[in-house]
Amino acid sequence: MRRLLGLVCVCLLAATAVYSQPGAPFYSSLEPDVLLKSLFSSSTMVKGKYGTKKAKWKPGPLDRWSLPVNERGWCYTEIDTVFRYSDESGGQYAVVVFISAEKMDQVDGAQVIGAAKFQRTAPGWVITAFEIGLSEGYTGEAALVRFGKDHFALELPGGDMGQGYLTSWSRYYDTHGFGKILSLVTHEDNEGAVGKEDRRYFSYDVGVKFIKYQDEYYMAELRSHGTKASDDGEKIVSANSVRTFYFDEFAGFYMSK
Repeated sequence: MRRLLGLVCVCLLAATAVYSQPGAPFYSSLEPDVLLKSLFSSSTMVKGKYGTKKAKWKPGPLDRWSLPVNERGWCYTEIDTVFRYSDESGGQYAVVVFISAEKMDQVDGAQVIGAAKFQRTAPGWVITAFEIGLSEGYTGEAALVRFGKDHFALELPGGDMGQGYLTSWSRYYDTHGFGKILSLVTHEDNEGAVGKEDRRYFSYDVGVKFIKYQDEYYMAELRSHGTKASDDGEKIVSANSVRTFYFDEFAGFYMSK
């Protein structure tokens, strides 16, 4: 298991084939049935166990690399959250978070998170960015955070457990085009492997705060506290630290200096 605190820069394939081009470029509303039928190719609207509206559709060959599909090639996509916000000039925007799974009422297994950004105009809402395969291991409670004057990021928390090690993380995506700007482990412990009373037990948490640093972009302060395994794995050491990252406009993500 990787014990990593820091940044991960990844290149994501464009998902232009994931959704169909609607007949009209504007949406009168952001209702689930309107968006799902328009964004996902040849979709059929179905209702899940708890009445949740979902799009049942077949992703193309390229999209299957990043989406869960069942043995018949079907994928089920629903809307998880809608965030609405305004910039300093009064522009109105919305970020819609999607969940895709291979089963109608999936409670375990692979679920992939995607998102779309809309801008409000006089004729209606127009889509300005879309990415269907952003993150796996989603644990709920997505958030919208501000990291600059008119810069917003979608926070997607996730987690995993393997061989007694519990790991949680948060990944941040710029809503301008959903490029990843920051990724960090927010918690890790090995209680399931050794137990709390064992001398090898460790547990640490990491929190992030975006602090106004300059007009355009904020700095990210990461505070860690707890204990962790040493680099050689021979002993348990303090994990207490404060690290500062600054947004590199050329690279498009946060870096330490």
